[in-house]
Amino acid sequence: MNSRRHTDNFIPSQKSPISLNRYDDFDDLAPAVKPRPRSPEPRLVARALYNFVGQTARELTFRKGDLIYVRRQVDKNWYEGELNAMVGLFPTNYVEVSVRTPTPLRPLDDHPHPELTIDPKKLRLIP
Repeated sequence: MNSRRHTDNFIPSQKSPISLNRYDDFDDLAPAVKPRPRSPEPRLVARALYNFVGQTARELTFRKGDLIYVRRQVDKNWYEGELNAMVGLFPTNYVEVSVRTPTPLRPLDDHPHPELTIDPKKLRLIP
């Protein structure tokens, strides 16, 4: 068992001390300029004017009134879009396209929280 023990052949004066602040130098590696959060980009939104039933797995099925996020225009007759986490192709003449600028999300702390009030007179115990 003694033969498996690790031994270094250095005497204490030959060993280099370990600095306690050895990780502090990594703060200098952080970028000097913090990247700004990107502002939401306007998205094309298509409102369905008619029901459309896809004929293939690549086509997006939707109902009149659905809002479809347009990813790209494939050609003059077809868009690629997203609806309810499904992505597919749909005809341009079945929709009306508009530009929607998304509203940036605010932290929950910015919204006032309604106070919860309980009227003890209205409480009932249910057996």
